[in-house]
Amino acid sequence: MTRALPASAGERCWARIGVDGDRSCPELEALVHCRNCPAHSEGGRALLDRPSPGGYLEEWSARLGEDSEEAASGARALLVFRVRSEWFGLAAALAVEVLEPRPVRRVPHRSSAAFMGLVNAGGTLLPCCDPGALLDVPAVEGTPDLRSRLLVVSLLGQGWVLTVDEIAGLRLVPESDVRPAPSTVALASGSASSGLVEEEGRRVSLLDERRLAARLAEAVG
Repeated sequence: MTRALPASAGERCWARIGVDGDRSCPELEALVHCRNCPAHSEGGRALLDRPSPGGYLEEWSARLGEDSEEAASGARALLVFRVRSEWFGLAAALAVEVLEPRPVRRVPHRSSAAFMGLVNAGGTLLPCCDPGALLDVPAVEGTPDLRSRLLVVSLLGQGWVLTVDEIAGLRLVPESDVRPAPSTVALASGSASSGLVEEEGRRVSLLDERRLAARLAEAVG
């Protein structure tokens, strides 16, 4: 049955009476979340279909042209994220998506500090690991281990979910800025680090796909 749109559908009703508001919308009980409502879909389409501001296309054409030049000269596209007290960088192509926290199904006799269990990611159960425990990363003194994000990655064709504390976003790092990882960093990241880069005042350990995949597989057993 097609539901009638609320009268406030064009007024971002989800921000007033939906999940981002006071949750007084009578449709919420049946729809559970605003993303399942036609009003939310129409609002998204209206946002995407609105005219571009003056100079928008020209500005982004220039920016993308600059990125292409940097990539051609040798640069790495990285997803930079924090695990406990350390920052890590992983090739952006290996990152699949970022999920909000959700239940982890423990596996009897196999779950551990590093291997937490299984997480439903888009209908597929993927092994979920805590890279902090896996790579022996020290905790931030006086700060709770939030694990506020779930990062889905694909390593050597295998999907994994990593619990991370903070995601800085995508960064383009010139190859000339990458340095060999000191032994202290290599030890702290469980020998999964292939290099080091300074990025916006952060010391970022670059994770090697094969080494990280091997450590994860070892944790799952």
